[in-house]
Amino acid sequence: MAESLSCGTNWIETKSMMEMEKLRWETLKFQLERRQPTAVCKRDLNKRLAPLVEYSDGLRGLYKFSGKCRSTYVPLGINLAAWLESANVLAITKAGGLTFRISQGCIQDRRTLEASLIMGAYNWGDDWWQEYRLIGHTERKCVLEGSQVTWDKDIPYCQVIPCLPPPKIEHGTHTGTTIEEFNYGTSVTYRCDTVEREQVPFSLIGEPSIHCTSTDNVNGAWSGPAPECKVVRCEQPKVDYGKQMTGYSPVYTYRASVLFECKHRYTLKGSNILHCNENSTWDPQLPICERSSCDDPPYIRNTFRDHSNSKLFPSGTVVKYSCVGGYELIPGISSASVTCQKDFTWSEHQEFCQKISCPYPVINNGSVIHGKETYVYEDKIRIECNLGYALKGNYGLIKCELNGAWHPALPICEPACEPPADISNGWDDRGWKNDFLVGSSVTYKCDRGWSLVGVSSIRCIAGDGGTPRWDAPVPECKACEPPADISNGWADRGRKNDFLVGSSVTYKCNHGWSLVGVSSIRCIAGDGGTPRWDAPVPECKEIPRCPNPVIENGEQISISKTEYTIGNSVEFQCDSGYILEGSKSIECQANRTWNPPVPSCIKVGCPKPDVQNGGMVSALDEKEWYNMNESITFKCFPGYQFSDLWYQSATDSLNIRCSENGTWTVLPVCEKQIISPLCNMVREKVRCPAPDVNNGTQTPMPRPGEETYAFGDSVTIECDLGYDIKGSINGNAQIHCKHDGTWDPAVPVCEPETQCPVPDIQHGSLKSPLPHNYTYRTSVTFQCDPGYILRGADRIQCQADGKWYPQLPVCDLATQCPAPRIEHGSLKSPLPHNYTYRTSVTFQCDPGYILRGADRIQCQADGKWYPQLPVCELGRCSYPPVFAYADRSDHREFLVGTVVTYSCRPGYTRIPGVSPRVTCLTNFTWSKVSELCQKTHCPKPVIENGKQISPVKTEYTYANRVAFQCDPDYILRGSEGIVCRSDGMWHPPVPFCDKLVRCPRPQVENGRVTTTRQAFTYGVTVRFSCKEGYLLHGSRVSQCQDDNTWNPPVPSCQPVQCPKPDVQNGRMVNALDEKMWYNVNESITFKCSPGYHFSDHWYLPTTDSFSITCSANGNWTALPKCQKQSNTEECAGARESKEFLHCDVPLTELRTLLELKKLYLEIQKLKREIKKL
Repeated sequence: MAESLSCGTNWIETKSMMEMEKLRWETLKFQLERRQPTAVCKRDLNKRLAPLVEYSDGLRGLYKFSGKCRSTYVPLGINLAAWLESANVLAITKAGGLTFRISQGCIQDRRTLEASLIMGAYNWGDDWWQEYRLIGHTERKCVLEGSQVTWDKDIPYCQVIPCLPPPKIEHGTHTGTTIEEFNYGTSVTYRCDTVEREQVPFSLIGEPSIHCTSTDNVNGAWSGPAPECKVVRCEQPKVDYGKQMTGYSPVYTYRASVLFECKHRYTLKGSNILHCNENSTWDPQLPICERSSCDDPPYIRNTFRDHSNSKLFPSGTVVKYSCVGGYELIPGISSASVTCQKDFTWSEHQEFCQKISCPYPVINNGSVIHGKETYVYEDKIRIECNLGYALKGNYGLIKCELNGAWHPALPICEPACEPPADISNGWDDRGWKNDFLVGSSVTYKCDRGWSLVGVSSIRCIAGDGGTPRWDAPVPECKACEPPADISNGWADRGRKNDFLVGSSVTYKCNHGWSLVGVSSIRCIAGDGGTPRWDAPVPECKEIPRCPNPVIENGEQISISKTEYTIGNSVEFQCDSGYILEGSKSIECQANRTWNPPVPSCIKVGCPKPDVQNGGMVSALDEKEWYNMNESITFKCFPGYQFSDLWYQSATDSLNIRCSENGTWTVLPVCEKQIISPLCNMVREKVRCPAPDVNNGTQTPMPRPGEETYAFGDSVTIECDLGYDIKGSINGNAQIHCKHDGTWDPAVPVCEPETQCPVPDIQHGSLKSPLPHNYTYRTSVTFQCDPGYILRGADRIQCQADGKWYPQLPVCDLATQCPAPRIEHGSLKSPLPHNYTYRTSVTFQCDPGYILRGADRIQCQADGKWYPQLPVCELGRCSYPPVFAYADRSDHREFLVGTVVTYSCRPGYTRIPGVSPRVTCLTNFTWSKVSELCQKTHCPKPVIENGKQISPVKTEYTYANRVAFQCDPDYILRGSEGIVCRSDGMWHPPVPFCDKLVRCPRPQVENGRVTTTRQAFTYGVTVRFSCKEGYLLHGSRVSQCQDDNTWNPPVPSCQPVQCPKPDVQNGRMVNALDEKMWYNVNESITFKCSPGYHFSDHWYLPTTDSFSITCSANGNWTALPKCQKQSNTEECAGARESKEFLHCDVPLTELRTLLELKKLYLEIQKLKREIKKL
C-alpha cells in the first residue's frame, strides 16, 4: 500500500522546484564562442584580471575559462552538474541540452531551499564559496519521524569571513578609514602623508594595497603586512673616474635611479643603473670604474708615432716609433716601440734616434774654418782657401742636410789674383771678398762729387806663365779747386777744401746786400774728366727787405733768416696734424711784400667716408669728421665682399686711416659676393712656391711633408754675411703668400753690400761712433763746431746707389739766434731787432704761472740759446682747506683755476647761502669760505591720542631715535620707533594712533570658522566652511574693517539640494513627491510608462518601481532610464522571479542566488544558439 504523504506546515511539494528556473541571476554568464562555452566569472574586489586557461570539451563536468573576464571579474570553476545532482534538482545532459529531473518527496519551502542551496548544505566543497565560512553543521538528513518527514539537524548558515581593521602606519593612512566592516575580499590602499615644501617626502615601502583573505576558510587575515612610510634619502652617488649620465637631483628618494658610465680609458665593473632602496642605500652597490687603457703614448724627441686612429691602448698594446727626417736609430736599437703594461703605464723608454752624420769635408788647397772631427745633421761650416787660392762657386755657409749630404756641394779652391789696391775718395764692389779667381772683376766708383780718372773696371787674367794678374792699373778720384771768395758776402763752403763733382757752393750777401749773378756754382766733370766750376763767382749789391714770415702751427723748412731781401724765397711746412693752405713757397718782392702771400696751417681732418653696401664695425666710430691718423674698421653687409679682396672671406674687415693730407688711405668698395666653387677653391687651395734666394736663407721652412706655402703664410728672408737686401720691399725682408699664388712683395735679391764714402764736413764732426764702412742704410748724425750753425739735415743715410741722402750739410758761421718766445710769459728787457752771438735776455711769467728753468739765457756761437728756453707752467695751490663735517671731491693736483667741491657728511646739511666750492687763485691761494655744514634737524614729532615714551628733546638731529605709545582704546598704525635720517625726514614716517576696532565674533549656522582668536581687531582675516550636506553661500574669507564690520559679509551655509530629475518615458509613483528642489537623503520612486522597462534592470517587470536618493554633493544617486520593453522568454522568466525580492533572504545570500539564476538563463540562451548551428 502506498503511503499517502502530505507536507506539513512550512513545507511544499517538490513540483514547485520548477520555479527555480524563475530565480533572478545577476552576473555569472556564458557566451558562445566557436561552439565553446566560455568561463563563469565572479566579481573581484581587487579588480585583477584572471590568467588564460584551456577549455575542456563537454557540457557536463568542469567548465574552464578560455577567454578573459570582464573588468572587476575573475574566473570561477564550477562543477555544475555534480552540484545539481547533489542538490537533487538538475541532472542529465542530452543531445546538446539540459533536462530536469524532479525528486519525489518533501522539502522545505522555497526560502529554505534557496538558503540551503546558497549556504552549501550539500557539501559542495568548491572554492567558489571561499569568502564565506559555515556556521553550523555541514550535513543534514531528511528523516521520517513517525508520520512526518523532517530534517535531523538545524539549518546552518554561511557568514562572510571578517577581518580586523587594517593596521595603522606612522606618517601615513589608508583608503579604508570610512569603512566600518572589513570582509573577505575587501581591499585598502595606503598612502604617505605630505610634507612641507623643500622637505624630503615620505616614501611608501612595501605593497601599497592589501586585501582581506583567509588561510583556514574560517578566520580572516590580511594578505600581507602593511607598508611603511619613512624618509628615504640616498647619498649623492659618486664613482671615481665615472660620470653620472642621467637622474641628476639634489635629493635622491625611494626608487630614484641613476645611470653611470666611466670616463675615457676606464671600464665599468658592476651595474650601470642604480636604484635608491628602502634602506637609503643604492641597489646594487656603486660600480667601480677600473683602468682599461694607458694614456696617450709618450712623446719621444726626434720621433713620430706610426699612424693609428686608436685612442684606447689596452694592456699589451705595442706602439712603434719612427725617426723624423735627419735622424736615424741609435746603433744597437733594432726597433723603437713602447708597450702598455698591466698597470696601464708605458714601458720604460729612452731616446731612440740620433742625428744622421755627414762625411768629413776634404778641400784641396783649403780648409774648414773652426772645424771639428765629426759633423751631423744641421751642422754648418764655412770654407776658406789657402793663400793664392779662392773659392769657386760658393761663398756662404754649407749645411749638413737630412739625407747625410752637404748642401750646397763642397766648393773648389782655385788660383786667384792678389786683392787690388783701394782708391782714395772712392770704393769698389769687392765687398768683403778677398779672393779673386781668374775671370773675376772689380769695379771702382768714386764717392759722390769725385770724378773717376782711368778705367772703371779691372779684370783678373792669366798672365805669363799662368800666374794670375790684373789687366789694368787702379783708377783715381779727383775734385774741383776751391772757388774764390766775394766781397760783402760769404760762401757756404765753410772750412771745406775738397769740392766734389756735383757739389755746389752757394753765395750769400751780408745784411742789406743783394746777390748779382748766380747764387750757386757747381763743380762738373770737364773735358777729359777734369772737374771744373760751371759758372763765375757772383757779386753783392745792397737791396730792400721783406718782413719776417711767421705761421702758426707750422715752420719754415728753408733757411731761417732775421731779414729777407728781394728774391729771397721761403718754404713752409705745417706741424703734424695740420695742412698748408696757400703756397708752400713765397718770394720777397721789390715792393717789400711776399708773393704769393704767407700761407696758413689748418687742422687736418677727413670727412665721414661713404661705403655703399657696407658699414663700420663699431657704431661708436661714426661721426662727421675724423682727426689725422684716426682709423675706422669696415665690414661689408651680408652677401657683399670687398671688390679688390674677392679672395677674402665675406666676414673679413678692412681698416682705413685718415692721412696727413686729409684723405683716407683707401676707401673700400663692397660688391656682390662672388660665390663659386672656383673662388672657394682659390681661397682654400692657393699655394706659393718656396722662394729661391741666392746668398740668403728663408725662415720658416715649409711645413713638414710640404714643399710649398699656404695662402697667408709669411716668410722672412735673411742675406748671408756681406750681402744685403735689394729690391722694393720697403726695407722689410718679410714677404707674404698672396691669393694668386705669388709673393708680396716680390722675392728679394741678396746683393753685395753698397758702401758710401766717408762723410766729412768742415767746421763740424759726426756725433755717432764712426764705423769702418758706411754701408747701405747706415745713418750718421752731424754736429757743428762752437760758433757754427748747421745748414741742412743733421742726419743722413747711405743709399743703394752709394750716395748719401740728403746731401751732406754745411756748418756756417752763426750770426744770430731765433727770437726767444715762451707761452704764458714775456721778456723783461727791451726787444732788440737781432739776437746775435752773446746777446742775453730775461724772462717773466704771466700771473698764475711759475717759471721753470733759467730766467736769463744767452745766444751761443751755434745759433742756439743757453740755457734752453724756460717754460711757464701753471702754478699750484697747497692742499685745499678742511671744513668740519664735509668731504671734498677727489683731486690729485691743485693747479691755478682748479675748483674743489665739498659735500656734507650724512647727518649734516650745507648752510644756506654758502657755496660748496673753493677755487685755486692766481696768487696760489684758495678763495675764502666760512663754515660750510651744519647738523641736520628733523621736525618735532607729534602724535595725537598717544605719547612719546622716549626722552623728549627741544630739537632732534641726525640719528636721534623716538619711540611712541598709544592711549587706551587706541592702536598704533605704523612703527613704534622712528629715526631722524640724513635728509631731515623721520624714517619710518611718524605713526598715528587709530581708534581700536573690534568686529563681532562671526557665527555661521551649520558651518565652521577657522580661527583661534578670541578678539577680532581691524585687519584680522577668518575662513569659513560648511558641514557635510550644506553649501557655502558667500565668500570663504572675510576681513575685519575699520567700521567694525566684516568684508565681504559673513556667509551662510544652506542645505544641499538636488534639482527635479527628468526621466524620459517614466514618472514618479507619488505625484505629491514632485517639486523643483529636494533635500539631502530625500528619495523619489519612479515607474516606467506602459510598454517600457528600466534599461539597466531589464529583468524587472514593468510594474516594478525604482528609487533614487539626493546625495550630499547635490547629485542623485542614479537616474533610471526607461526603454522599450522586450518580450523574450528569458526576460519574462526573470521578471516573474521578482517575488524572491519579497523573501527575508539576506542581501549577501540573495546575491549568490541571483547569480545562479542568471547562470541558468544563460544556459537556456546557449541551447538556442547551439540549435541554430
